[in-house]
Amino acid sequence: MEVTAATAPSMPSDLFALQLAFARRVVAVTDLSLPDALLQYTTCYSATGLRHPFTPDPDALEWHDFLAGFLIAEDQAVYVHTVYLARRKTETERIACFSYRYEEETRTLQMQFANKDPLGSLKQERIDARLAELRALIEGVCVDHPNATHVHGQSWLYNLPAYCRLFPPAFVSAPVPVPGEYTVLSSWGPFMDRHGGVKPNLATAFRTAIASAITLDALLACFPYRILSVSCDIAHFYTHYGVAPPA
Repeated sequence: MEVTAATAPSMPSDLFALQLAFARRVVAVTDLSLPDALLQYTTCYSATGLRHPFTPDPDALEWHDFLAGFLIAEDQAVYVHTVYLARRKTETERIACFSYRYEEETRTLQMQFANKDPLGSLKQERIDARLAELRALIEGVCVDHPNATHVHGQSWLYNLPAYCRLFPPAFVSAPVPVPGEYTVLSSWGPFMDRHGGVKPNLATAFRTAIASAITLDALLACFPYRILSVSCDIAHFYTHYGVAPPA
């Protein structure tokens, strides 16, 4: 099984339009400029091809080039989407929904998920398929990273019982909210459907909510889900999926 970073679903133009609407509301209720709001509360920075979403550099040349085109674009959402598609790196495609990134220093698996199943990745009838993927993933970890000690996950998906049921109870029993991660897809992922479009009802409700919000805290409270962080000892994964741990 491929275990490098999972291929993220392609973000549609409508999702960027939703992010821009949010950024403009941030400008309206704070003293931030629009470029700063884009930098802090949208995925526009990573859309330029820069790969430092947690520490965006406002002085990066690519960012300034992006802003120069953005500020004069007739349709700014289409402009962002065009830049995003042009600069998006081609990653290894796979059928499996689960993958991981291994951090040697902390001996930790960072669990990752991409909605790759056209039949519905988290549907009841696809549970066996997902469990088989996770079992194969852990079997691979046993061979490739026998010194791994912990598993970590961070996503809005840990709000969903349909997702949590796939993991050992110890992994998802004590999720911790992660504040302030609005520059990554995890914050905006709930608005996307499994076909790569935007969920119209959720997007409409979000636009309605942010239109009446008059403080930054009120704006941030409009997101349908918080990003949650979960973790546990890897021994729970070996036991849960019936995989013999490394000797």
